[in-house]
Amino acid sequence: MELNIKREELLISQLADLLVNDKHVAVGAASPIPGAAALLAKEEAKIKNKRLRVTILHSNKYNNFTDGARELFDCAAQGRIDTFFLGGVQIDGQANINLVGIGKYPKLNKRFPGSFGSALMYFVVPQIILFREEHSPRTLVNRVDFISAPGVSEDNIYRPGGPKYLLTNRALFKFNKNDKKFLLSRLNHNETIETITNLTEFNFDVDKNISEMKIKNVFFLIIFFTLVFMFSYFYIHEFFNLDQLKNNQIFIKLWVNENTIFSRCLFFILYIAFAGLSVPVAPSVMTIAAGALFGVFEGVILVSFASSLGACICFIISRYFLFDYFNKKFSKKFSLVYKNFKQDGAWYLLSLRLIPTISYILINLIMGVMPISIKKFYFISQIGMLPATIVYVYAGSEISKINQIKDIMSIELLLSFILIASLPIILKFLLKKLKFPT
Repeated sequence: MELNIKREELLISQLADLLVNDKHVAVGAASPIPGAAALLAKEEAKIKNKRLRVTILHSNKYNNFTDGARELFDCAAQGRIDTFFLGGVQIDGQANINLVGIGKYPKLNKRFPGSFGSALMYFVVPQIILFREEHSPRTLVNRVDFISAPGVSEDNIYRPGGPKYLLTNRALFKFNKNDKKFLLSRLNHNETIETITNLTEFNFDVDKNISEMKIKNVFFLIIFFTLVFMFSYFYIHEFFNLDQLKNNQIFIKLWVNENTIFSRCLFFILYIAFAGLSVPVAPSVMTIAAGALFGVFEGVILVSFASSLGACICFIISRYFLFDYFNKKFSKKFSLVYKNFKQDGAWYLLSLRLIPTISYILINLIMGVMPISIKKFYFISQIGMLPATIVYVYAGSEISKINQIKDIMSIELLLSFILIASLPIILKFLLKKLKFPT
């Protein structure tokens, strides 16, 4: 299956492949692409029952350091970081990097932020991956104007760390420490050795087994959801949260009343988008917002249809990218599961949908690889999610009494939902015993 893969997604996949043997990856002030690659590698490690620690400076979730870069440098010097990413305004054939400026030092034509510990990290971290999206003669030069961090050192200098790879949007190079030279090992699908030679000022060797940069469907999906998660965590969560809704409820309500049709259309479209792209938290907040802004009756209608359509989008994404992979890889192991699901899948789906604490995203993704039609998936999802939708929308109409989303679902209410969810399975069992068609 041919995929229209974005450049960023391909780079994330290539970087993640280079982190498979690591135990601790650190990301500094590089672009979000190395960060996304590290998180992708972390998720892939979980599949293989391995543990990968990821440290992303300035992140609230993926940074255990309390003293910023100083702790990072100390951790690296102790040999407790396996991979770190560095970039540069200029990178030359001996893997020297320039982070200071362009021109003859000290009278530079253009000045940049500076080296900021890059020399230390270059010397002590075993695997340094040089990452530069732009691949051109002005970035990959024959000799850098200023050496912020040297790629190679004299033989008598103790240096456990150094460059291992250089990745650009066009190619992947390996660095040969003995020859002090780069080796071209992978090409982007629309590149040739000739184009890379023309766009690279320094000389390099070419791998005899040079290959093309590729991405697998299943990993593409992981990349996709990793990017969605990072975007939602760093940006969307700041705007779509319960506190923001409560603080701005009056102003939003006034706008909704003034723009009756447009506000409802916008809400409906945004809800489908967030649900379809599996943006964490946002659909829950929007369900509560529906009750606060549109009332119970209208809110339930909007959310019920939007959440079901959003689930279908996620279902389609899963089916497109995962269905063939799972069928080829696990068809023998899960043949019995598929057979039972073909017969009674609708009952199982209804039970899962009736329990609101079971991940909405996970159900959508799993159902995408199961033998169930999208039509049946849509109708059962709409029916199954309706009770929880009513509860959350009603809670939104009483939003002043809610401090956290989890306050809505009490233990008693959750047990009631679980009891209701067991009814389809019990009913199906009874019908089978009584030999009624199911």
